[in-house]
Amino acid sequence: MVAVRNSLPYIVIICYTNFIFFLGTVAVPYHNYQLLMSPFECRTCGKIYKYKTSLNKHIKYECNKEPLFLCPICDKRFFQKIHLKKHLMSSVHRKSASGVYRCPKCNKKYKHPNSVKNHLKNECGVEPRFQCCLCFQKFRQKICLKRHLINRHNDN
Repeated sequence: MVAVRNSLPYIVIICYTNFIFFLGTVAVPYHNYQLLMSPFECRTCGKIYKYKTSLNKHIKYECNKEPLFLCPICDKRFFQKIHLKKHLMSSVHRKSASGVYRCPKCNKKYKHPNSVKNHLKNECGVEPRFQCCLCFQKFRQKICLKRHLINRHNDN
């Protein structure tokens, strides 16, 4: 910061870090505190962290590295083993007491974990890509469009 005296009756303080001008000195101590407590940014990839320890973990385990830990059920990858364990222990892959697997996003029920995996990959939150050329109804999966064509538009 630089204090500049002009012909003005007060001091103008310029912060070259944030390019802010202060008239007088009342707000300067608080501004300096904010600069000290500012988020921690990775110089390599630009990710921002609230705590220095989080940035250090990011640099050590994640930045410019491939995730090493693979979920055996859904093929999701993790940088740290603890994150894979948390993922596996979460409701994503646990069978409920009623013997069904639920989608973590929409709560839809399935009998098999692979069905949830396919649902997450092809349906849940995915815009329909396949359109019927006769009635313009849209489908998320090609097989659903084929079934629709046979059931609705088959002239036999």
